[in-house]
Amino acid sequence: MPNAPRGLARRTLSSLSAYLRRTPGYAVLMYHRIADDIQDPWDLCVSPDNFRAQILWMKAQGLRFSTVADLVQRIEQGKDARQRVAISFDDGYADNYLSAYPILSELDIPATFFVASGYVESGREFWWDAIERLFIHPGQLPATVELSPSTEPLLLHLAGATDYSETESWIHRHWRWDDPAPTARHEAMKQAWHHLFRLSPARRDAALVELLENAGRAEGVIPSRRAMTPVELRALASDQRMEIGAHTISHPNLTVLDRAAQTEELGGSRRALEALTGREVRGLAYPNGCYDSEILDLMVEAKFRYGCRNCGSGRNAGLFELPRFIVKNAHGGALSPDVHWHAGLKIQG
Repeated sequence: MPNAPRGLARRTLSSLSAYLRRTPGYAVLMYHRIADDIQDPWDLCVSPDNFRAQILWMKAQGLRFSTVADLVQRIEQGKDARQRVAISFDDGYADNYLSAYPILSELDIPATFFVASGYVESGREFWWDAIERLFIHPGQLPATVELSPSTEPLLLHLAGATDYSETESWIHRHWRWDDPAPTARHEAMKQAWHHLFRLSPARRDAALVELLENAGRAEGVIPSRRAMTPVELRALASDQRMEIGAHTISHPNLTVLDRAAQTEELGGSRRALEALTGREVRGLAYPNGCYDSEILDLMVEAKFRYGCRNCGSGRNAGLFELPRFIVKNAHGGALSPDVHWHAGLKIQG
């Protein structure tokens, strides 16, 4: 993604500086991947150069950095949280360790990594990346891709887009999931995601295997999209400046699960990560920001101290509904026109 226009950069820089200086503000920022992938339909990547520039700009503004857990502790103790930023990462991609961590370490910046433990332990492909690889990577597909009633019925029509070339892939490389679909393949990818998102992890994974088989594709992992290995996660956790948080076991939509499955996804992820790293896991980020009041109760039962949602309004929120704001692949102070800083938000523990 190209850098933001200089005018936008200046406006964002100026307004952010003024906003934080005149209010007792802090922010939790949400990243996913630090990578230079040519194709990024889920809009997860910030390039290493832009990531470094964003941190350097924030440091130049005099902002202070904390892990999310340290920020929560500061809020609980009534300490000053003004001008404070917590950088967080979701999912547990390998580039968090290979690309983000060296920059954070060099610049002496703490950060929090919310890790989906099941992907680290199994080495499997993240389910949304499997959908992308199936539908919008170059290659031949049948005219229809079908799920049978034995898993979850779904019929996707790819007429006119059965053969997808390297040239077409390059033409559509800047497409994002929330843009209009330029081909039947892109529309099929969106439909498949929405379909699988409604399923439990077991049904979702079985349906995904069937989708791949019916399309003549094998299971696999693109090296640049893999999860951290247990060895990499332990190396990251060995740096006391870095916090390891939970992101469930299998990255499901928690709200579609029964109570027993919700309990296992929450508590099971904490126990697995603590066993892998030898570090206490204090917080969890809700996958896709999905949670409800019952899940908030289970968070307490699972012995978490805080929970993070996705972008949110500036309403009062508890420590289990900390809002975070997605950072886009923009340079320096132009973090994103979509970043809203919740200065002055009153947190009630």
